[in-house]
Amino acid sequence: MQLGVHMKANVFRLALILLVSCGCARAYPGPVPGTEDIPKLIAASSLVCKGEVTDAPPLIFVQSSESIPRMTAVGHVRPDRCYKGTPQTSSISVLFDGFPIGNGPSFVLRKGDYRLFFLMQQDGKYAVVDTWFGALPISRELGETVDGADPLYLLELDLKAGLRDPNPERVLDSIRMLGNVKQLHSTAELKKLEASSNPLVKTYVWQALLRLKDYSVLPEVAEFFANQPPAPHELLLPRDRLFQMQFALQSEIAVIRDSTTLPYLEQFATSGHDYHLRMSALQALRRIGSFHSARTYLKELDDSNADNGFSAMQGLLSLAGGGPIDWVPTWKHFDETPGYYATECREWWAAEGEQKAKSQAQHTLRFVLSLPDNVRSDFVQIHYVAFRSGNGYADILREPAKQNAYELAEPAEKLKVLAYLPGCQFEVLELSSGITPTQSLLCRPLRTAQLKGQITNPELFAGKSAVVELSVVAHQIFGVVGGGFTTFRLAVSPIDSSGGFMLSLPDFTTDPSVQGWGKEVGWQFVISQPRTSNIMFRLRAADSDDKAPGLAIQSSYPNVVKFTAVAN
Repeated sequence: MQLGVHMKANVFRLALILLVSCGCARAYPGPVPGTEDIPKLIAASSLVCKGEVTDAPPLIFVQSSESIPRMTAVGHVRPDRCYKGTPQTSSISVLFDGFPIGNGPSFVLRKGDYRLFFLMQQDGKYAVVDTWFGALPISRELGETVDGADPLYLLELDLKAGLRDPNPERVLDSIRMLGNVKQLHSTAELKKLEASSNPLVKTYVWQALLRLKDYSVLPEVAEFFANQPPAPHELLLPRDRLFQMQFALQSEIAVIRDSTTLPYLEQFATSGHDYHLRMSALQALRRIGSFHSARTYLKELDDSNADNGFSAMQGLLSLAGGGPIDWVPTWKHFDETPGYYATECREWWAAEGEQKAKSQAQHTLRFVLSLPDNVRSDFVQIHYVAFRSGNGYADILREPAKQNAYELAEPAEKLKVLAYLPGCQFEVLELSSGITPTQSLLCRPLRTAQLKGQITNPELFAGKSAVVELSVVAHQIFGVVGGGFTTFRLAVSPIDSSGGFMLSLPDFTTDPSVQGWGKEVGWQFVISQPRTSNIMFRLRAADSDDKAPGLAIQSSYPNVVKFTAVAN
């Protein structure tokens, strides 16, 4: 039985009558604008500052990149505030494309641009860590300074100051980026803007709060959806920005994983004219997997959009635990005769599916895993194994935390949980029925050891955006061998132009869990692209053979550890 949704491509033509103000040309497929991962960008950067481009050579537009040097023009940036790192001079030299092309992404700067720069050293100058999101428009407003604050909090304060910017576009930028910080010290400043008379501001605030997992805005979002007319087939920007935000909010609905939102998700899944909203809500409901949504799935089997009918059918199959069922169609067969398969599904549900689903729900273990107040939830990793009837399966908890706590629900008799909180020992929990449903994840701090690395062949990735990613990897954990389950990604470091990097490594020699994983546990170093995390090369200690792991876990390391980059 196929449980993965096979959706037809729903194509929207978007006519962009808009001068793109970001630092990159967007005539080439790339990430959705406004989806920057700010914590990840900061982690990949050696210098993060905002400031004005005081000088930059004029651009020369070309039709082809053949024989044209890339990222060789130099712009000069006067920083007003830096959040990570300290520039050596009062002006930062930033590389950009002086010859932007029409058939690919180009990072450009113009005199007078004011940007938030995410930079890494390259050939004695600086380059953006990401072509698309490495230089973002930002308000010039400055917030208060807090001595010793981390980069994310300092940026949060400036973004909140930007909410008072007289330029409406910079206010919208500030709202969006606050949502993309992923975890704020306070959302009060954002919530004040819910009273704005500008509907575009409201939609930006709702999007930011949804990204921050604040679902108190769902009543207002529901009212907005109910009152919005159908979107035109073509969006003309900036005229249709409110319709654009309607689709953006629907995308946020699709990634909700909080069961307390079921009433709104079920309402959206059966909404009237907008099948895209119904599709997004069904996607969220299926990931939550509550038996309460069965009635919604049964109704949506008859959705006028066959994709949604197929998704509703899969929702019912999942509630019943899956398994081989002879009548279950492929997406193509369902699309050809959706009414026939909707009837087949209802008959199966009445005969056996509902009872199986009730049994699944009764044997589901539900726990809340709470974090210490000083731990950012977006840096926590939780892996677990669920056991039932003598069998077990491994998974990684990907649902985001809400109010610094995770919800874990699995149809199982026992759960074995392994959690990593940054800078702490691994936490192991064994959970079963009868145990207190709220469990605290404790931080037992580990000392750190500094590792200064030197890559001996940096020419392999010269001129490319690249960072070093550090992971701890075991051969086997909880009986699970290899794969993503036994890999914990811990840190990212920028690479300087000579191939040098610096990392703080937890001292796992004093962590009993890690020591219990056996001799094959060790550090893994890879060179990856900052935005996509696609691995470009693996690093091995320069004095080891090609098959040796990255590096053994130690309590201290030599002054400089040399690595060789090898093909992935």
